[in-house]
Amino acid sequence: PGILMMNVISSSFANTSSSIYIGRFQNHIQELLVSPLSYLEIVLGYVCAGMARGVVIGLGIYGIAIFFTAANITHFGAFLYFLFVTALLFSALGAVVGLWAKSFDHINLPVTFILVPLSYLGGVFHSLSIVPPFLATVSMFNIIFYMVNGIRYSMIGVSDVPFARATLITGALTVVAIAWCVHLFTR
Repeated sequence: PGILMMNVISSSFANTSSSIYIGRFQNHIQELLVSPLSYLEIVLGYVCAGMARGVVIGLGIYGIAIFFTAANITHFGAFLYFLFVTALLFSALGAVVGLWAKSFDHINLPVTFILVPLSYLGGVFHSLSIVPPFLATVSMFNIIFYMVNGIRYSMIGVSDVPFARATLITGALTVVAIAWCVHLFTR
């Protein structure tokens, strides 16, 4: 579950951030901004494309896992929710980074110094029960922790946090990220 979620996060983030940055770099995003689309429609176009890539990558990872492990889905609705909402959230965050980036290095900066460390501290490879209490407390403030535990619950029926908490936090952060994207596009 952790590897699946890590790939969904990185692929949806990379798709949107690079698409928007390259559009800005090659000066063809202006054509999109003067089109008869609302800012919400533009954002949803970019973000849904990134989400689609993340979901396809996640399903591909799951398909490969079936051949090598006893991968199964215990709660199919929860699996789809966390797969789609996490891809949507990190696609929206990728759009924010794509709008902020001034060079190609700026696109990789958040990945290297924020997403990768948060992934490792987010329980991708371990449960909270095996980490020291201080790191367990720190993990509770990590957004990736809730997504990884949500997908873990959907696949194996075990989670370090209540399912409802993971669902609400992930959904609320996604709404905030999309609103932030729309706000940045209007500016």
